[in-house]
Amino acid sequence: MNSLEVSRPVGTTERTGRGTHLLRALVVVAGLAAALLLAEVGLRLAGFSFHVYPEKVQFGYPKSIGGEADPYVRDADLLWVPRDWRERLARAREEPPRLIFLGDSCTEFGTYPSELNRLLARSGSARLTSMKLGVAGWTTYQGLHALERDLLPLRPAVVTVDFGWNDHWKGFGIEDRDIDGLPFMRSALEPLRLAQLVQKATIALRGRSYAAQRVALADFRANLRQIVRQTRAAGAVPVLLTAPTSNVEGQEPGYLRDGWLDDISQLLPLHRRYAQAVREVAASEHAPLCDLLDEFGRLPVEERRASFGSDGIHFTNAGSARAGEMLYRCFAAHPEVRTALGGL
Repeated sequence: MNSLEVSRPVGTTERTGRGTHLLRALVVVAGLAAALLLAEVGLRLAGFSFHVYPEKVQFGYPKSIGGEADPYVRDADLLWVPRDWRERLARAREEPPRLIFLGDSCTEFGTYPSELNRLLARSGSARLTSMKLGVAGWTTYQGLHALERDLLPLRPAVVTVDFGWNDHWKGFGIEDRDIDGLPFMRSALEPLRLAQLVQKATIALRGRSYAAQRVALADFRANLRQIVRQTRAAGAVPVLLTAPTSNVEGQEPGYLRDGWLDDISQLLPLHRRYAQAVREVAASEHAPLCDLLDEFGRLPVEERRASFGSDGIHFTNAGSARAGEMLYRCFAAHPEVRTALGGL
């Protein structure tokens, strides 16, 4: 041989090729990770966020969900629940309530259940146990699922159902019923701004209106109908309530112009349509109805105003006392309710 030849061990070329491909793949992955990180940081610095959970509701809702100081935490089925929800249910299983108050913030923060309990005890129902399980911001969507999962297993005798405000507020881009279908909804990635951007894009691509109600009127009726039927199937009596107000047309609360309705002049006409749906479901399903919207509407103007806070939605203590009295008369007027509670 006229030249020196150097031989390589068998397989060296193949190993070198695989190492090169692996290195390239790692570089691509690292580059992608760096790009995603920069995008996440950029979105945060730009102040972008998109929450299908509300950052506030019309009363008492925290600016975030899940922080140590927040009274509400996320829930896979109900979107959010009070932090002590499981503890409440555990107590209820130890002493099952005969009467459950289901509803939104008007129930959670109102004292009308206590006033009704006082009147029931005075009438001889002193052994009646009850529990207030209203949650701020809830619609009939959450009410129905809470009833199915958590409340009916307690085997109550009577369930009052008080919804009608949050259902007709402007949605989060989609109705409550569609939130579960969004990407990352039940994922640990949901708090990331990139995940929220994907959720917002998904909603936009579906062509859904941001002005849509959280629960459309037809779905509101359907949810109430299911609440009534499932409550009866469990052996309990459903009592439907219409949501009262002291608001008058032309004097609607200014804060409702910011995020709750596109056209504030539609507040009362819209609310009346949802209240009428409650009446129609009660009539078609032969369920007891306590028409608080009508009863408060017949009070003298000053007395009605004194019954609600400045939003015209939530009860003052005086309003809760009146609501409790109205509910007591309503219970007494329905033999089905009187029998379920053992007489009034």
